[in-house]
Amino acid sequence: MSTRKPITAGELYVQLDREFRQRRPRECASCYLMLPFRVDRADGGPNWEVIVPAACPHGCAYVIEELVAEYGQEYDLASELPEVKKNARGSFPPPGA
Repeated sequence: MSTRKPITAGELYVQLDREFRQRRPRECASCYLMLPFRVDRADGGPNWEVIVPAACPHGCAYVIEELVAEYGQEYDLASELPEVKKNARGSFPPPGA
């Protein structure tokens, strides 16, 4: 069972991006962090990943990999599927209702 805290992709992105901007080498102004996305894992690792940019000469890929390793120990992406509610009769409402 995972002890990671659930977090939305948007909330995780804000935290990762803030930290990346602080750690990113000052020489690089072009690398950026992409939105984390959900993955299925059987190995007990975090249920999310980010796409690491092509290696830049300033080492931004290493910074992002460190952030993923750190935040991956603390967070899993929460399910973002909307909850479908049944009507009073116990059936689902028709689409668009």
